[in-house]
Amino acid sequence: MCLGQALPDWQKRCIDNMLATGHVELSLVILDAPENYPSTSSWNKVRHIESSKLLFTAYTKILYKPRSVATQDASSLFADIPVISCVVQKKGKYSQYFSTDDIQVIRSYQLDIILRFGFNIIRGEILKTATYGVWSFHHDDEMKYRGGPPCFWEIYRGDPETGAVLQKLTDKLDGGVVLKKGIFRTKRYSYQKNVDQAYYESAKWPAWVCRDIVNGSAAYIGNPPTPTQAPIYRYPTNSQFFRFGWILFANFLRHVYFRLFVMQRWNVALLKGNMAMLQTTPHSLPRTFLKQRNKHSFNADCFGAATEEGIAVFYEELDYSKQGKGEIKLAKFDRGGKEIGYAIPEGLDIQTHASYPYLFRENGAVFMIPETGAAKKVSLFRSEEFPARWTWEADLLKGQAISDATLLHHQGMYWLFFTIHSNQFDADLHLHLAYSTSLGNAFTSHPQNPVKISARSARPAGTPYLDPDGNLIRPAQNFCRTYGGSVVLNKITTLSTTDYAEEEIGEVKPFDSYYKDGLHTVAVVNDDFLLVDMKRHVFRLLAHRH
Repeated sequence: MCLGQALPDWQKRCIDNMLATGHVELSLVILDAPENYPSTSSWNKVRHIESSKLLFTAYTKILYKPRSVATQDASSLFADIPVISCVVQKKGKYSQYFSTDDIQVIRSYQLDIILRFGFNIIRGEILKTATYGVWSFHHDDEMKYRGGPPCFWEIYRGDPETGAVLQKLTDKLDGGVVLKKGIFRTKRYSYQKNVDQAYYESAKWPAWVCRDIVNGSAAYIGNPPTPTQAPIYRYPTNSQFFRFGWILFANFLRHVYFRLFVMQRWNVALLKGNMAMLQTTPHSLPRTFLKQRNKHSFNADCFGAATEEGIAVFYEELDYSKQGKGEIKLAKFDRGGKEIGYAIPEGLDIQTHASYPYLFRENGAVFMIPETGAAKKVSLFRSEEFPARWTWEADLLKGQAISDATLLHHQGMYWLFFTIHSNQFDADLHLHLAYSTSLGNAFTSHPQNPVKISARSARPAGTPYLDPDGNLIRPAQNFCRTYGGSVVLNKITTLSTTDYAEEEIGEVKPFDSYYKDGLHTVAVVNDDFLLVDMKRHVFRLLAHRH
């Protein structure tokens, strides 16, 4: 469904992505007839612009038009494709109903999907004419924002999260069935970038749902609608847009300041306590921070395990004087939580940047999966003499720059959670999942990958664990306010080779008065100890003095 053969760039990409799957063909173009919009001439469009909203209109249509909405010629896509022009019947202020004759013609094409880019709020029998319904986008978090303009009010209100949703429409207004949903980090310094990331990212989703249908992993299409009571927003008045301009300018200055003059100083803390205490009374937990051994470095990405003498803590030490190359280091603590030693583990033959030394036990042995994204592989190391000596065991995955691979052994299967670093808007937006029956076998990519789309809670952030009720909890990094701002705890509700689902149940925020600006790893050591890393922001000219 569209207005004509000229489409916004993101919509054309959406169709291209669907056709590229090899499972989709374009069968019918349903045009939104000009009769549905009696005032469509250029002069009428200008004449009907409300004077109170003139500034926003001029800004988005003339001065800084987002790249994603630039018009593209789609005539090559529509060549030799049947076209039907539909005049709708209006009921109420916005609702549109298709005629019986048009419904019969559309039904005759036996469509699987109708993708809505044109028309207004469509209702009635048209919603039932395709096997999998009419799919439509809403470029905001539907639980926070209804109305428009897309991706605007998040910047205006200082919301660190911008959402988007692909939904199957129902007759209930703002009550569609969610097919895909994404949460992005708001580009608070650029309205154009905020729009582009939501439009271009969501343009991939219909193709992914089509793939899920073909793979038999799209049961979510039959989920019940998710109604929302979010407030309805309108296009900004001139006074609101004037204030918006000042907000953008201030945000841009802050963005430049942080890029040029602020450094992140991370450190690892061993906490005496458990996950329940970390969620309820974190400030009261006794903690010991790692010693800073180099004024040019920081410590982060911490995992630990018990030893005969106490606790071994593995972490990333990143030295700015070595061009930012991280290395895996080992700190030793006694049973009371006091640091008693420091070493460089032997056998971790890693030539690239290394971080996130994820630990797990298997049949009495201790294994490590350090992040080596620059090497484009996920390597498994086994401890020959824990914790000092290690040997390479296997490469679990190859060919992609994978971040923070986290392994879980659950119900007889091995599950590997990770994100893939890329040059897209948010490198850590997509949670991927792979599985295997044993560590010696190849890992298979989950058919729903990416199984989650969220800058708030996709990238792994520590050790999955069971809560007192037996629920499986997966920590994830929250990047929306700042890199490594906090850790979101997700309860895994569905975990199988065909389906995956999780829901957020809590958040661990920085709680130390000195390292107060971020926290991005939570690792359970045993019943008595936890590990976290926290950061503080330091003025760049003074960074090496602390």
